[in-house]
Amino acid sequence: MGYSRTTKAGILASGSFLTATAGMMSAAVLSRVLTKADLGTYRQVLLAYSFAAPLLMLGLPQALYYFLPGERERSRGVLAENLILLVAMGAVFAVFLATCGNWLLAWQFKNFKLAGPLLLLAPYPLFMLPASSADACLMARDRVKQLAIYNTLSRTLMVVFVVAACVLWRTPEAAVIGTVAWSALAGVVALKLMAASCGEGSWRPHRSGILAQVKYSVPLGLAGMLGMISMQIDKMVVSSMCTVEDFAVYSNGAVELPLINVITGSVTAVLLSEMALLCKSGNHAEALDLWKRSAIKCSLIMFPAACVLLALAPEFVTVLYSAEYRESALPFRLYLLMLPVRIVFYGAALQAAGRSSVILVRTAIGLVLNIALCLLLVRLMGYIGAVVASLITLYTFQVPFCLTVIGKAYGVKLRRTLPFGTLAKVMGASILACLVLVPKFVLPWGDTWLSNAARLAIFGPLYGIALLWVLSATKLLDVKELVRMARAAVRTHVLKVPAEAQ
Repeated sequence: MGYSRTTKAGILASGSFLTATAGMMSAAVLSRVLTKADLGTYRQVLLAYSFAAPLLMLGLPQALYYFLPGERERSRGVLAENLILLVAMGAVFAVFLATCGNWLLAWQFKNFKLAGPLLLLAPYPLFMLPASSADACLMARDRVKQLAIYNTLSRTLMVVFVVAACVLWRTPEAAVIGTVAWSALAGVVALKLMAASCGEGSWRPHRSGILAQVKYSVPLGLAGMLGMISMQIDKMVVSSMCTVEDFAVYSNGAVELPLINVITGSVTAVLLSEMALLCKSGNHAEALDLWKRSAIKCSLIMFPAACVLLALAPEFVTVLYSAEYRESALPFRLYLLMLPVRIVFYGAALQAAGRSSVILVRTAIGLVLNIALCLLLVRLMGYIGAVVASLITLYTFQVPFCLTVIGKAYGVKLRRTLPFGTLAKVMGASILACLVLVPKFVLPWGDTWLSNAARLAIFGPLYGIALLWVLSATKLLDVKELVRMARAAVRTHVLKVPAEAQ
């Protein structure tokens, strides 16, 4: 059975959403059972791996999107070549942690209690790096349902393993052991699913096949590595320059909402191939129009989310992490300021126009600027300077640079690269709907967990109702069409009524 691009994009996006949601759920529990120092130590362990992972992967999981589709002679061999490389890279990092790497990282983070948990993490990359190819492998082999089930169960079990270990022993070492135990189970299941999806040929790898995958994946891996480092550099600088307690507060607030990958990522995955085909046929105007329409659709969710969470950030953080982490609301609010320019993936428009090389240049320059600003502002402002540096880099260099290049690639002026007028109206409507939140600021609600939860429960839905009214009144959204689409989705995905029968 074939699956539409929308369905496949939705499955990929759901994996990102489940990962982020599982991380927030486990963080909510860990923030209550661990001290700030212990939570910061556990977060530093995860940061060490997440910072190294893009370098270790080298884009190899993405290579399967290219080499597996249509392979009918030696799919097993192609998979084996990919997994051998990933296992080898995992072994390199495991040996590094098991020898002197744990102490080097503990010294870098100025937290010598980190050495023990990092040593316990050593087996983790041996399982997780090979498992990172599961999405690409199962998608390429059209095993969409299996991937959806695997994503759901594996992320759920991650929360169970980590939380159970912490609740029982209340130490960062316990959290790491739970994480490694989960990775072993998830890794073995992922390997079995990937092996079952590839039934052609022998498992014998070919040297030429390994070299072909390396040649294909390394350029992608370099761009991805720089991009991931750019996303994590603020946490790395804070972890290195501030106390472990400050890092715990910062890392709880400095989180990117799953909305970016779930909404923008899924829309991009659907449109990229269409835009590329239009550009190849010389129809750049229509390709850019597709991109601009996607920006409007994404803004209808991203702009309101940014506005309402900016207003309710203290309540959100307190309910999620407890009153002890109320200070996390400030970095959380500053991270929300990135949402208005994350309504599109700028790299997608560049890729479609054949300007992929620009992505690496932009990422490299942006990373250098971000590091320099992070080091300076953290020294001047404390941990909050890290997210300020990221905002400055994003708004003054990365976005203007991308829009300038996109304008040249598509033959339009910079002001025509995005529908700025319509986006301004959506933002205006999102801000106007915030008027219903005024009672939250003027009435005496108290500051208990229950009162914070009550404000979220009251003002979140109230804002949604007000927003729908404003968007409908300003003709920015057809509510009747929205209801019709929702009913169709329920019939198709919940009641299992075939789309052609509707």
